[in-house]
Amino acid sequence: MPHSDREPDDATPSQGQGMEYGHSASTVRVSDVAARIDTWGTGPFMFRIDGKRVFFEDSDRFGPAVLRISDWNPSDRQPGEKSRFWDAYGMWRKAGRPLRGTGRVKVAVWKEPQPGRYWKDENGISHFLNDPDLWDGPYRQISKAEADRRFLDKFEADIEAGAAKDIDPALVARMKALTAGIEVDLDAPIEGDVSI
Repeated sequence: MPHSDREPDDATPSQGQGMEYGHSASTVRVSDVAARIDTWGTGPFMFRIDGKRVFFEDSDRFGPAVLRISDWNPSDRQPGEKSRFWDAYGMWRKAGRPLRGTGRVKVAVWKEPQPGRYWKDENGISHFLNDPDLWDGPYRQISKAEADRRFLDKFEADIEAGAAKDIDPALVARMKALTAGIEVDLDAPIEGDVSI
């Protein structure tokens, strides 16, 4: 009488050891015949998007598939290209696919994507401060004053964290004065400056 026993394929690396995300492989043996079975899609996962729950599975090979809750099979309606699902999915992937929870359905943790920022000088030249979180994300124009404030906040945080170590103390004093609202000329020479 034929028997069937499913055993993992020892020659196949487990998830995280070189195998693509969402891929599982095993060998099924029936009598003396063995068959290799590859499956794709891991999950189910859940996003919370604009107050709604969206369930999906994911794999590197085929990407995400939104699931029906009734039977956990792919839904007949998948998200369109302008859907907020793609913002959530892109940010989740960018963050390394973090998950929360211990039940059958894991919550896929993501943060709202931020736009890139730029400011324009008096000649109309755009100065880009950062790219958007997502490759096709929007840019938002900000004022020169806001750009300066953001730079100074970041600079002060780096100084306090010890990340900015080899900076002239006079420049640090000027930067701290600026962040405190005292007007200082950043272009004034500092002892030891070299003209190029």
